[in-house]
Amino acid sequence: MRKKIFLLLAATLILIIAFCVYLILANENEKLKAKQDYSNGRCIKGDCENGYGVFVLPSGDKYLGTFRKHKFEGLGEFYHVDGRIFKGEFVDGMKNGKGLLVLQEGISYAGEFLNDELNGEGVYTDADGVVYKGKFKDGQWGDHAEITFPDGRYYIGDLKDGRRNGKGVFKWKDGRVYKGMFVDDRMEGQGILSFPDGAQYVGSFLNDRYEGEGTFIYPDGRRHVGSFKEGYPHGKGIISHKDGRKEEIKFDKDKFKSDFESKRNQ
Repeated sequence: MRKKIFLLLAATLILIIAFCVYLILANENEKLKAKQDYSNGRCIKGDCENGYGVFVLPSGDKYLGTFRKHKFEGLGEFYHVDGRIFKGEFVDGMKNGKGLLVLQEGISYAGEFLNDELNGEGVYTDADGVVYKGKFKDGQWGDHAEITFPDGRYYIGDLKDGRRNGKGVFKWKDGRVYKGMFVDDRMEGQGILSFPDGAQYVGSFLNDRYEGEGTFIYPDGRRHVGSFKEGYPHGKGIISHKDGRKEEIKFDKDKFKSDFESKRNQ
């Protein structure tokens, strides 16, 4: 009986020892894998295993920040050899979380990252000072954004491939407001263009100009309904006056040009 108990205890002890050895080897293997992530790179300062350090990659890129299991983890700064600079959060060796990416010529992105890509809410500023605020996915523009231009113009609406496409609202510094459809940054389709003096055009646009059927309302309340071409009345149309009178007129571009010159889209 005692012999059986002894054999059972011995077998249990062997299993415990074997399990402990397995855990030690697994941990060493994990450390080895982590070290291989930055093979041929070198830690030039601090603790690049579990702490704060400075690490230079084989490409010449440099990381300054905190490490965990030999990987970039926590807050850090990454300096690319091509001049790009990232300051923000890292998880598992990659840009993950919030951060600021500064490129050449004043281009920058401040917002959310996922696996080294622009992902989530962010603000992108291009070289001309145009500011895009919206969502990004896998480094690409989202389908909706707010855009502010250096000269005071403002857009909010749909985007496709980084350009105004779909429904949106565009405002000028002088008070003009357009609400309607866009195609490749141009007013195109159905829309409403309002002016500071109360004038308004409601109808079809093409290449940033009145084109097709529409209604133009003057500041004094007059309105004419008809066809438009290249930003001017074209062909037959009806003018309605505030007193109820209506008259049918064949519009001539040269005759009405002076009346419309200030209302044309720029």
